[in-house]
Amino acid sequence: GVYLIVYPIEYTGDLSSDIVDYMVLYVEKNSEYESNVSEYMEYLIKANNPDITTEEINSLIVAAKNSASYGTTVNNGKGIDVGYIENEDNYQYQVIRLYK
Repeated sequence: GVYLIVYPIEYTGDLSSDIVDYMVLYVEKNSEYESNVSEYMEYLIKANNPDITTEEINSLIVAAKNSASYGTTVNNGKGIDVGYIENEDNYQYQVIRLYK
């Protein structure tokens, strides 16, 4: 499957006031929805910054994969960091919104 996991800075139980620290798109390899991951990432990133273009999102995804071995995230200067972690049976994209 494909799962969205949201991590708040501090969980208070009040979803209207909790501030998101980061989100993880958790993907099981070879799942039936794996082919939708790029589309899900685009929705997730654009929900946090609608000014980021599809081309910029694709570049962030590629750059995140390329920097995974260094354990770093990437950004394009528009308030979103993207990270990538891969294991034997799953991988994860981390989307971090940088608050001002």
